[in-house]
This record gives sequence, C-alpha cells and structure tokens, in this order.
Amino acid sequence: MWIALNYGLLGAVAGPVAMIAGLRIARNEPTVSAYLSVWPLLSVGVATATALIYVACRLPHLVAVVSWLVIIGLVVSSIDWTCRRLPHRLSGLLLAGGLILLGCTALAKHEVPSLLRACAAMGAVFSCWMVLHLCSPRQAGLGDVTLSTAVALFLGWSSWQHLVTGFAVAFVLAGASAAVLLTARVIRFRQGVAMGPALIGGALYAIVQT
Repeated sequence: MWIALNYGLLGAVAGPVAMIAGLRIARNEPTVSAYLSVWPLLSVGVATATALIYVACRLPHLVAVVSWLVIIGLVVSSIDWTCRRLPHRLSGLLLAGGLILLGCTALAKHEVPSLLRACAAMGAVFSCWMVLHLCSPRQAGLGDVTLSTAVALFLGWSSWQHLVTGFAVAFVLAGASAAVLLTARVIRFRQGVAMGPALIGGALYAIVQT
C-alpha cells in the first residue's frame, strides 16, 4: 500500500514537471508558442498519479520501469505534439534508463531470457522503422525510428504479443488523432501527425492491459 502511495506522489509531482520540461524545450522552436495554465497541469498530475498507483497495484515488479516510461514519455509526447520533433537525446535517455532498470530486474529475478527478447525486439523494430524512414522520410522521421526502438525494449520484455499489440494500438491512436485533426482542419491532407504520444500510449496500454 505504501509503495503505491509513494508512486502516486511521484506521479503527482513528476507529471506536471515533465509537461513543463517538454514545453520549455518546445519553446526553443521559432514557430511554437506553448503555454499551460494551472488546471491542465493539475489534471496531468492527477492522471499520472492515478496511473502509477494502478501500475503499482497491478504490476508491482515493473512499477519502476513503467514509471520511467510514463515520465520520460510525457516529456517526449509534449514536445512532439507541440512542435513535431522527437529529440534523439530524450529517446536515448528513455532507452538507457530502460536498459538499466530491466537489466537490474533481469539479474535480480533471473529474467535474462526476457532481457534478450527485449533486445531482439529492439533490433526488429529498428529495422522495420528504418525501412519506413527510407521509403517515406516525411511520414517516418529519424525521431520516430529512435523512439519506436526505445519503446520496443519495454514491450519486448513482456512478450512478442505485447510488442505487436503496443504498435497496433499506436497506429490506431495515430490514425484516430489524424482523423480528428483533419476534421477540425488543424492539419492538411497528407500532412503527418505526431507519433510520439501514440507510441507511448500504445506501449502503456499493452503493458498494463494485456
């Protein structure tokens, strides 16, 4: 119980901080004027706290790993949604932290096969996304390649089914957001949408729900 409450407190603080950090990075783009009032930040804090408490109760052995994915994922998603940019350094940070946490878990819980599967999943996803980038660089940028590779680590740890489910949900989320933005005339036809939030959301859904 105390562990869940501690992670809830972590989410309440880290959620708004992650959003602010992401928007501060996004403001460096000359065409972006990002702003968040108090109420959206409070909403993010409540949502992040609730999510981490749920994970702590449902998947206590993976709560540290999922918390890392949630917090860094919020930073990445806020940047990508605001200015359509996925910084390689943040994707690398997500990947490095995941490798450290999952590596420690593999040694402590004797889950080395899961770690090897996660690394194999990274290699497979990197190859697929690199092909997509070479075929259509405007639709699949290098930022999408690096983030999808990092996300594959977390999904591959659980199973190959989690990997497939996570990316399937990500594409559904991206398609739905594109449809809404097109209807609202926020974007034009053939203009890409931010894949970062969809990739993070799909990964979290697959890990927690399947």
